[in-house]
Amino acid sequence: MLAFKTLTILRRRILNAAAEASAYNSWSDEYARDKILDAWKLSYKGTTFSDLPMLGWNDLIQLTDDQFDDFGFFIWEKEENKPVIRLIPLWTVNVIAPRTPLVSINGDRIHMHSDLDLDSRGGVIAYGIEVPLRTGT
Repeated sequence: MLAFKTLTILRRRILNAAAEASAYNSWSDEYARDKILDAWKLSYKGTTFSDLPMLGWNDLIQLTDDQFDDFGFFIWEKEENKPVIRLIPLWTVNVIAPRTPLVSINGDRIHMHSDLDLDSRGGVIAYGIEVPLRTGT
């Protein structure tokens, strides 16, 4: 439930900032970009949103398959009787806790860190979380 609530709030903040930047013609391009960047960085003019906790592996695996899909954590590969790799949407990286175990699309195992390559394709980075098999799948 923690991951669902946190990601819902974060997505709403980023989408609201993007909508305002698009709708308010009086905003300069620089100001509009700053508003979106502030939402993405979880801060507005130096005020950090302390109400958004960092999410670790144990938090993230509590999401249902439908919630993973809705938030954009796409399945990299799905093999029968093996855990699924859910690729991380770029917009969520700032709430993924440091040291959270990740798996790259090449199979490399690393931990979340500040120098992680954020190059994205289709809105996701090349790293994901390994989600254990779910009962009945």
